[in-house]
Amino acid sequence: MIRLALTPSLDDQSGHRQIESGHGRQEYREYHVLDAGNHEALPDWPGLNAIGVAIRYSRDKSGKETLDYRYYTSSATLDEEAFAQAVRSHWDVENRLYWVFDVVFREDACRISRDNGVCNLAVLCHIAANQLRSETTKKAGLCCKQRLAAMDVRYLEKVIHA
Repeated sequence: MIRLALTPSLDDQSGHRQIESGHGRQEYREYHVLDAGNHEALPDWPGLNAIGVAIRYSRDKSGKETLDYRYYTSSATLDEEAFAQAVRSHWDVENRLYWVFDVVFREDACRISRDNGVCNLAVLCHIAANQLRSETTKKAGLCCKQRLAAMDVRYLEKVIHA
């Protein structure tokens, strides 16, 4: 078993720290990176250059507290600030993607649940979103483009052939 000291001590002053408030909670985040590029204890991980830990402590309005440790591996050589940006931007992409499918295509309200219906509908929604994004003659959001395509056959053809 390989043991790497990656969880920092409380008196450790290294790392990148962020404090945020929003969505009814306060969050404290801390990021630490261990350079693993030449670590002899990891010979079975070619290309591994960094191991990181993202620590998140949060407290909501009701007083409920949570403490999470998330560990990441990377082939990139990162400092703590770049690592923090990479972790946060990953979740930003995830959240924006699901928001689009919930708001534009109302996936959460969909009642399809039989056989492969859910997967098939998700594929069609992804294709539709990509086609709407590819059509650039109108400067509008996906909701507006979708509505316009439903009402104007010429614009629908532009979206299909984009």
